[in-house]
Amino acid sequence: MANVQLIRPVRCFEQLRGFDQLLAAIRDLRRQGCSTAAIAEQLNATGWRPPKCTRFEAATVQRLILHYKLSEGRPIWTSNVPRETGLEWTLQEIATQLGLNRHVIYRWLRQGRLSGRIADRGDQRVWLVRMSEAERNHCGLITWRCHARAARLAGARTMIGDAAGGGVLAQARGR
Repeated sequence: MANVQLIRPVRCFEQLRGFDQLLAAIRDLRRQGCSTAAIAEQLNATGWRPPKCTRFEAATVQRLILHYKLSEGRPIWTSNVPRETGLEWTLQEIATQLGLNRHVIYRWLRQGRLSGRIADRGDQRVWLVRMSEAERNHCGLITWRCHARAARLAGARTMIGDAAGGGVLAQARGR
């Protein structure tokens, strides 16, 4: 009788034999700066197989990285982009500093409110926003004022809503 090795299909990654080793391999390759496509190629070359598929794809690796938090912080290439120290920031860095969503910063770049450039890092393109410390402080002050105004308006709406809807203020008046 011949020895035959059967590969039993599984429904999800957690059911794969060696799942922890798979995650460790992805984490290590990511720390080395490999793209998701390169990680997928490496996993396929070493014999790993995803459930329900025959090969790893870059999108599959990306989903694993995001779902299991296998990468620290922003994508690897953003910290390795050559730039002018103290004057150029990635979208995420400037958004975090200003307390805004990165999509707002991107919209401002597209509208010409901010100046920036696209830097190529391998096959990735990264927006760099050009902003001095004085400009960041000015934008931060404007952002803080907008947030404070929005909070005041939200508080006023709550008070009006409570009074009109028979809330705490209305009940205190004897309604």
